[in-house]
Amino acid sequence: MVFGTLSGSVCAAQLPAELASVKHSLYRGDYHEAALAAEAYVKAHPASAKGLSLLARAEIAQGHYQRGFDELTRALQIDPHDTDVLFYLSQVSRIMAQLQFRQLQKMAPDSFRVHQLLAESYRARGIKARAAEEYKKALSLKPHSIKLLEEMGDLERSSFQFKQAATYYSRALRINPRSYANVYGMGVCSLFLQEPEKAATYFRKAIAISPASAAAHFGLGDALLRTGKTRLAVAELNKVVHYEPQMRQAYTLLARAYRKLGMTAEAQKALAESQRLARVSMQPRKGLIEYGEQKQPAAK
Repeated sequence: MVFGTLSGSVCAAQLPAELASVKHSLYRGDYHEAALAAEAYVKAHPASAKGLSLLARAEIAQGHYQRGFDELTRALQIDPHDTDVLFYLSQVSRIMAQLQFRQLQKMAPDSFRVHQLLAESYRARGIKARAAEEYKKALSLKPHSIKLLEEMGDLERSSFQFKQAATYYSRALRINPRSYANVYGMGVCSLFLQEPEKAATYFRKAIAISPASAAAHFGLGDALLRTGKTRLAVAELNKVVHYEPQMRQAYTLLARAYRKLGMTAEAQKALAESQRLARVSMQPRKGLIEYGEQKQPAAK
C-alpha cells in the first residue's frame, strides 16, 4: 500500500492551497517536507480532518505507523464519514497488526496465540485444512480455551462436518454451559444430524441466554416444525420476523407451517413476502450454517 500518492476522493484542486501543496509533495515522494507542511497546517487548523489525514499519510509513508494511526483517529473523530480517513485507517491498522504479529512470532513462536492467529488468517483466506491444523496446535497448548473450541467448532460446521463440530462445542459447554455461540452451534449440528428434538433443547437454551436472537428462534422454529409441533413453530417464526424482518427463510418456513395448519391466506402472504425479499436481495442466501453468528462477550 502506497500512502504517498494522489489517490483519494478529493483532488488537489479542491483543497486549500497549503494542503494541495502537501499532496503534491506526497506525490513527489517528499514525505518529510509533506509532513512538516501538513503539521503546520494542522496547528493553524486543528479541526481539519483533511489536514490530519494528509499529515497521517506523510507520517505513514515514512514508517511512522503509530503517529499516522493517531492522526487518522483524530481525523475520524472530526469527520466520521470521511472515506479517505476510513480507508487509510484500515490500511495502517492492517500494517500495524502484521508488525505486532511478527513481534509475537519472534517472542513466542510456538505459543497458542501465534497458532490461533495463523488459524484465523488461513480461515479468512478459505484455507480450511491449514486453519484446522493451526487450531489443533493451539488447542494442544490451551485445551480449555472456550474461544478456540468455539472457532474450531465453527470451522468444522462451515465444512458440514457436524459430528466433529459438535465434539468441540460440547467440550466448550462443559467449561461454560452458558456460552451462546457453542449452545447455538450444538443446536445447528443437531438439526443437520437429523436430531430435531435435541436441536430444540439447545435452541431453547440459546434463547434463554439471548432472548432477542433471531437465529436461535429460527432454529427452534425449524426444529419444532420437523417434530410436528406446528403451532409452536409458527409462534417462534413470528418472533424471527419481528427481530429480523429481512430474513427470507423465516417467511418460507412460515408459509410451510401455515399450509400444514390449513391457514391458506396466511401461507400465501408469508410466501409472497419471501418471494419479495428474494427479488430485492442482492446478498448471498444464508442458512443456519452461516446465519446469526451472534456472539456473547469473548471467552478467555
